[in-house]
Amino acid sequence: MTGTLALFLLVGTLASPGDTLVEVRQGDRLVLRDFGGIVYVESWERPLLRAEAEAKESAPFRIRRSGKSLELRLVDGRARGRKEEIRVTMPSWMSLEVSGRELEVEVRDLEGDVTVRNLRGDISFRNLGGVVEARTVEGTIEAHYLTGSARLRTGDDELRVGSSSAALDLETVDGEIRMDGVDARRVSARTTDGEIEFSGRILEGGEYGFFSHGGDIQLQLAPPVNLDATILAYKGEFESDFPVRASGFRSGEGLEFTVGTGGASLVIETFDGEIRLLRASGDRDRDR
Repeated sequence: MTGTLALFLLVGTLASPGDTLVEVRQGDRLVLRDFGGIVYVESWERPLLRAEAEAKESAPFRIRRSGKSLELRLVDGRARGRKEEIRVTMPSWMSLEVSGRELEVEVRDLEGDVTVRNLRGDISFRNLGGVVEARTVEGTIEAHYLTGSARLRTGDDELRVGSSSAALDLETVDGEIRMDGVDARRVSARTTDGEIEFSGRILEGGEYGFFSHGGDIQLQLAPPVNLDATILAYKGEFESDFPVRASGFRSGEGLEFTVGTGGASLVIETFDGEIRLLRASGDRDRDR
């Protein structure tokens, strides 16, 4: 019997409706495909992957290894349509890939890369250090304490990011985008009809873009604020707490100016929304 076959048989015998435990190695990643229900993922320091079904009547599942990938599967293929509630605990260095149709996902305390895709269901991230990618058609995405990079997409619902230094690429069709306590060097936020709100710092040499067709865009910036801005408000209004030294216009629609010593690049564009460039609330109070 080959080593590969022996490993498959060992993992294959770990099917259990209650608790499945598998040893893992550096470089491994966990894959969950075609699940429905709720998936919780958290970390621990042990070199083990643990999967638990919350309900006693849950369909049994097992973990199957293929190279560096460990795939969590339901044992009975006919049970794939049912909704399960699964809790996964794994080393923080492992990467994770989750996909499903009607699926809520919550992931915490991982340093590996995380990818989540579903059709319907909310997605929640907290304290992630790797490359994060999430996409849902119907559902909110909420993320806090991201330090790597994040590409987040949702359809008609809200997208919220808080207390993060990760490079952010955010997009929603009709939902709102809200960022609070962001300290990132690169931020791109785009929505069709929703509002965009940002509070945080503009870092030296950073690149920031905020785009909405029909929604308002508001930025509350903590000091120091040094940036080169391009503002495009075709039918809306522009308000700024900062002195604006204009250097040029674009056909009466665009405004270019520098705040402070410049350096960071800021582009804000909306078709018929309002643009507000404000000092952080504490700063505004001291100026009164």
